Amino acid sequence: MAKLIKLNVENFKRIQAVEIEPTGNVTIVGGLNEQGKSSLLDSISVLLQGKTTKIPEPVRKGTKKATITGEIQKDSWDAFDDMIITRTITAAGNWYVKVQDKNGRAYKSPEGMLKEIFGEPIDPVEFVRMTSAERVETLKRITGLDFSDLDAKRKEYYDERVLTGREVKQIEGSVKGFEAYYPDVPEEKVSVTALLEDLAMIQEGNRENDKKREGLETVAGEIESAEQHLFEMREELQRIQTKIVETQLFYDDLNTNHLSIQKEVEGLVDADEQEIKDQIAKVEETNTKIDSNVKFDKETEKLEQKKYAYQMLTSKLQKIEDDKKEQLSKIDFPVDGLSFNESDVLYNDLPFNEKQLSSEELLRVSFAIAIAARPNLKNILIREGSLLDENNLKLIGKMAEDAGIHVFVEVVSDGTDGKATILIENGVIKDAVEIGTENEFSDI
Repeated sequence: MAKLIKLNVENFKRIQAVEIEPTGNVTIVGGLNEQGKSSLLDSISVLLQGKTTKIPEPVRKGTKKATITGEIQKDSWDAFDDMIITRTITAAGNWYVKVQDKNGRAYKSPEGMLKEIFGEPIDPVEFVRMTSAERVETLKRITGLDFSDLDAKRKEYYDERVLTGREVKQIEGSVKGFEAYYPDVPEEKVSVTALLEDLAMIQEGNRENDKKREGLETVAGEIESAEQHLFEMREELQRIQTKIVETQLFYDDLNTNHLSIQKEVEGLVDADEQEIKDQIAKVEETNTKIDSNVKFDKETEKLEQKKYAYQMLTSKLQKIEDDKKEQLSKIDFPVDGLSFNESDVLYNDLPFNEKQLSSEELLRVSFAIAIAARPNLKNILIREGSLLDENNLKLIGKMAEDAGIHVFVEVVSDGTDGKATILIENGVIKDAVEIGTENEFSDI
């Protein structure tokens, strides 16, 4: 791991001219507001990250350019050499960077090289104050996990499942809205036309029967007439004797025909028209019930299909969660017990916040994450150092010593409390005799 061993800043933000050579493990940068202490930490960020820091108005007002120069010393096992980084920013907004090795040779593509070597920093105190979502994204970046494809699929399946769930509820309401299911009605609608045709056939047969009945009455009337005629003829027997035989024969034929028709009529059975009429009267009601049954069956089938689709989407969502867990299980987190889910970073399965963890636990974990974020650099920046109490500052000093790194901590201080390692006043370092010395801070 490399470290910053010397920093020279001129005309950057509120800094006029500052040169430091950090020693030990902690440098506490003190000063009152708007004196330049934040500018000093920002200069280190700009030195390593350039424009990506998005520092507004980086050039001190009234000057033509800002210059930041830093010397980086590598460890023997690092795959890169010692380097001197020089950033120049003009008042016109032009940014320049030069990276040289110890022999003065310039590197090509310096921005890409610096990003590849040093990555993006994490402020431990800022990490604790992040939103849960920001912490999760930060930890994903450090561990190299990319859930973008899985998250896109999860959103797609989740949104589809939400819609399917709404359809299930809608269809369930539709099914419940049916008054009843009618098992005693036919599966297909009754045809009124067919029933009317059946009725017409029956009525035609009955009309034939009526004609035969009328024929019987006609024959009966003719018999009566013949009897009368016979009586008259007998009176005129002598005159119509020759017709008696004919009349008698005719009479006999009529009787025979009468008997035949009578037997046929006596055997006649009229078809029941009422059943067909009742069916016709009830056909609308029956067909309504059939329609209801058909709709019920369709809605029930649709409901089962949607429930199945909902279950399948739930399985897909679970598969995505399982894939994420499998990827997480393979990650070597910077702290044992560290993990995360969709909602927050977890430590020993507890949410990473002040309600669940102690301030010491939060700081220890955040510090380890900050180291992991820049595995090739032994420097960490803490901007909100004033939020840390004395115990936390001592803890930072101990962790920095154990990890062999150097921490820059910004605090609001006028120098009288003895905390500051260096004190910035009006853009320059105040006389070191008036502020806390390195030895005074050695126990932190």
